[in-house]
Amino acid sequence: MIYAMRWVMVLVAAIALSGCVVANAVVTPYTNLHFVPHGNINPDASGRSSPLVVRIYELKSAAKFKDAGFFDIYDDAEALLGEDLLGYAETIIRPARGQVHEMRLHKDTTHIGIVGAFRDIENAEWKLTFAADPRGYENLRISIDNRAIVREGR
Repeated sequence: MIYAMRWVMVLVAAIALSGCVVANAVVTPYTNLHFVPHGNINPDASGRSSPLVVRIYELKSAAKFKDAGFFDIYDDAEALLGEDLLGYAETIIRPARGQVHEMRLHKDTTHIGIVGAFRDIENAEWKLTFAADPRGYENLRISIDNRAIVREGR
């Protein structure tokens, strides 16, 4: 009886542990970035809101990205980041218009980096980095206001 119970427990544990693998086989893991721009993003010289060019980087390591300046990343991310750059995308965020960027992460991705090309780059919080799990299922909110990109909820 005890022997049979052990086998049942081992079987239950094996099924529970394989659940994640089965889920990943059925539904491809994703990371969705929900950009939530305020109405006053990226003001021009007259104070009017303007669209914001945003680049999203998949990173194997975030160290070089975190230490880099805006123009170093924006002008030549491939040369700067080398093998740490697994891929990137560019999108335009319009004032007060939410947008979702759907991602299927590279298997070696450990971080996501986001850069916003604000008009007043010297006074902007233009860069954001956070850990990512290429095997997970995430919906992340990224808030954008007049001069900042911020991850909500963490």
